Amino acid sequence: MTSDGGDDPSKKPVDPTIQKQSVELTPEELVLLKKIRAMELAGREPTDIKDPKRAGYPLGREMAHSTGICDLPVKDQRTVRSEMTILDIIKLPICLKKPRGGPSRETPYHYFKSKVQQQVSIYGLRGTEKMQYIMRCMEEPALADVQELVLNDYYDHEIWAELDRRYDEGFKKYGMHSRWAELAQNDGESASAFARRLEQEALLMKSSVGRIISREEMSTKYRNSLRPKLRKRLHKYIGPKYKDFDKLREIADYFEEFESKQHSGSLSKTQPSSRNAGAKSNQGKRCKFFGTERGCRLGDKCDFKHEKTPQNNGQDGQQAAGKSTSVAKPGGPPANSGVCYQFYNTGTCNREKCLFRHERPDNAQTRSSVNVVMDDDCYALQNTESKVRSLTTLGSLP
Repeated sequence: MTSDGGDDPSKKPVDPTIQKQSVELTPEELVLLKKIRAMELAGREPTDIKDPKRAGYPLGREMAHSTGICDLPVKDQRTVRSEMTILDIIKLPICLKKPRGGPSRETPYHYFKSKVQQQVSIYGLRGTEKMQYIMRCMEEPALADVQELVLNDYYDHEIWAELDRRYDEGFKKYGMHSRWAELAQNDGESASAFARRLEQEALLMKSSVGRIISREEMSTKYRNSLRPKLRKRLHKYIGPKYKDFDKLREIADYFEEFESKQHSGSLSKTQPSSRNAGAKSNQGKRCKFFGTERGCRLGDKCDFKHEKTPQNNGQDGQQAAGKSTSVAKPGGPPANSGVCYQFYNTGTCNREKCLFRHERPDNAQTRSSVNVVMDDDCYALQNTESKVRSLTTLGSLP
């Protein structure tokens, strides 16, 4: 393309207004451009393809930020552009840790595609530059597939469509099902955080591959994917019973909190038990069962003192019980034993060899003011506490 004066356009400076314009190509010119680019990428010189109409125009968008070819004449820009574009793409860093050679769990296809398209938009690549950058981010054997598509005159969006057909659907289904199968609670991850992550994975399964995870399946997966120690605690507590997901998460949170407190030593390891505390308060008191016919069933583990007294040696002893007094009878219960509740209340006792004293108020027809509390089937303790009901409130005596 020459000017009106017949001057060589390669010796004229580039018009800035023309240089900034984006060149609109016709469909025929696009086909021609694709053939030229395909031959250049294949390492062949497109000598047999001529386009006199556009011989003086640059092909595609200029990469002025790195090539510095803006100051060249228009005709020279076409020659240098075909060489510098490839070099320029090689200089661009890839958006992944390493080029992608095929299906991989480390670099899923949908992640690879989104990262490449993002970098293409950032670098401002257009046309064949996009295809070159796609190949820049790939390696064998997947690279051979893309090179074959480029040689067959595929545009970049057609390349992505073909890659979607080959890799996306099949690998996405395999990858998502594999992720769900391998889902487990991580070290340091709480039970509640793992439950939230499991719910997110279930939603992702529905949106990506169309599989709906039921609440029953989520509950089973959650229970089987907990840490072994926590899973054993739940199995010991629940057994083979089914629990819904929300209830199971609540139980897991409880046992995890219990486990953390036990590990930090904030439970019984640092605090005396109620039995030990009671033993300290009972120090110095005599055991009322030691030395009797009944005897003390606790033996050396008893919290009270085991020492002989005149009462448990068989000697006479007295115990205040309202208005009545009691003396130990030969062959009968010791004087320091408790009052028989049944005899005290009814006047009769059907027990053979009753171990408790048979006592009643002096006037059996009068309601008793003695506060007696039943301890077992027969034993009764005299109690002066106002909070404990007396026999007068339990009914009249016979």
